[in-house]
Amino acid sequence: RSDKVDVLTYYMDPKLRTYQLSNTQLYSNTPSDFDFKLLCHSEPFDSPEALVEHLKTSVDIVFPMVHGEWGEDGRIQELLELEEIPFVGSSAATCKKAFHKFNACQEIGA
Repeated sequence: RSDKVDVLTYYMDPKLRTYQLSNTQLYSNTPSDFDFKLLCHSEPFDSPEALVEHLKTSVDIVFPMVHGEWGEDGRIQELLELEEIPFVGSSAATCKKAFHKFNACQEIGA
């Protein structure tokens, strides 16, 4: 057992292409050129499922910090749950219920 902690960073673009970022990539980009630099210097995972396969052998726990539909509607959580990859945050079912705010309000009676 190692006491070493490595933080692996991934970026998912609006087209759901996911890239593993090195620390150099992470710190050398600005919001305005981020996608451009990634497209020129990195290869994305073939699919969200390919990312999950990679995570199964690369991480002990996932901290999903994905804004927008894919990250908030439960789909990424569902993939992690199906492969039994531990993650921090709400379950896929809870994310699905909370994603549509009107339905979530009806669910809790607000």
